[in-house]
Amino acid sequence: MFKYFLRIAFFIIFLNYTLFCYAKCKEMELPDFEKSLKKLEKVKLVFFSTWCLDCKEKLEKIKEFKSNKDNVILINTFTTKSNPDDVLKAFDLSDFTCVIDSSHKIRKRFSVDKVPKILDYSSTID
Repeated sequence: MFKYFLRIAFFIIFLNYTLFCYAKCKEMELPDFEKSLKKLEKVKLVFFSTWCLDCKEKLEKIKEFKSNKDNVILINTFTTKSNPDDVLKAFDLSDFTCVIDSSHKIRKRFSVDKVPKILDYSSTID
């Protein structure tokens, strides 16, 4: 009975760990996104989509930004079917902030018409 309890406890802990480590992407509208950008002096905006093979190649190189101590925001756009959290998990990018741009207003604000696209953004410019 005790072994059964331990197995259930382990499963619950593992499930919670997996959800909290990789459930990073959240929907965000343009006004909230712009507010969060103003808190950062400089940031790299990485626009990607889950179906895009070129994006996946670019995501493999994104970890270099972390080692350079750069602020990075991953922005999932042009996507309606796939879960971007799965992509983050596959590329071990769970440390990065990820935003889902389902309204496409963020990508339009930054004139992104194709992915992948990496922009250097400075809040001191706007």
